[in-house]
Amino acid sequence: MGIEHTKKAPRKQPQHIPRGCSLLLRCVARRLEAIVNFYWPTLIGFFLGFSFGVGCALAVMYSIYRGGYRAAVKDSQLNPQPANYQQELHKLPKQ
Repeated sequence: MGIEHTKKAPRKQPQHIPRGCSLLLRCVARRLEAIVNFYWPTLIGFFLGFSFGVGCALAVMYSIYRGGYRAAVKDSQLNPQPANYQQELHKLPKQ
């Protein structure tokens, strides 16, 4: 029983770059491929995080706004109306 050697996974080769290209062009192509492979998941994560973050914040602000609106409508229908409601009603311009 000896030491068993495991096979290493083959290295991922970049997409075909023609042999006639200069060394600089090959380096740039490899670097660009590494950048593109890194940025796609990052951009998708940033977009989803920003979208859901802003969407949730807007939903919370809208629910707070609707709650305030409901309280104002409820106050307007009370008899007698609250003092705060009367003060704000007098501040509004007459039509």
